[in-house]
Amino acid sequence: MGISARNKWLSISLLAIILPISTLAALKFSGILREPAPLETITQNAVNWAMERPSYHATIDHTVENEYVTNEIRVGMHVYVWTYYENALAPPYNGRDGICLGVGVNITILKGFGVYLVVKGLPTEGNSTLYISMQFSDLCNVSIVKMKQISDLEEAYLKAYILSLSSFAQMQCYWTFNNDALENQTITISFEVLYFDGTVYQKIVSPFNLSVFSGSTMRD
Repeated sequence: MGISARNKWLSISLLAIILPISTLAALKFSGILREPAPLETITQNAVNWAMERPSYHATIDHTVENEYVTNEIRVGMHVYVWTYYENALAPPYNGRDGICLGVGVNITILKGFGVYLVVKGLPTEGNSTLYISMQFSDLCNVSIVKMKQISDLEEAYLKAYILSLSSFAQMQCYWTFNNDALENQTITISFEVLYFDGTVYQKIVSPFNLSVFSGSTMRD
């Protein structure tokens, strides 16, 4: 008895499913097709910095730093607290108080290759906004792929591919205060660096907590 057309098409359909699965299994078993490399996340202890909120324009000139160093990678991160502005008229302050920040990361890869870096910031206490400006940015061997320049209910961020074994990114940020001087302000700025060491992907996470307290709070 011959095979009906329906059964013939059913057999062909099953073969179309089974053969790719068998081929994939054979490639994995032989080592030609490898499983995706695992991801390990290393989260550093947060770096904390605080100051009393001035009542006038003031140059702060202070650098908050952290680093991650192994025999595979060296990452240096910093937040430079430059100037406090009182009732600044220029944008993005627009009559508000705030702080101009310099945010930067320097990456040297000794083994493997870099994948991407992320710099992000979100106010966590008080009513404030973070603006990421590229006007005075300095980028070397990185390529920006995604960016959100103003924090609202979600963080502002910059994501860039790492293009070389040695790279860095630096940008100017504005942390503006949207209320009076009686309220405390805190922001978390985080750095993320993902690289592949030849065996696993390593993601380094380094948070910085910056706080500005009202004078009455500091005295209490």
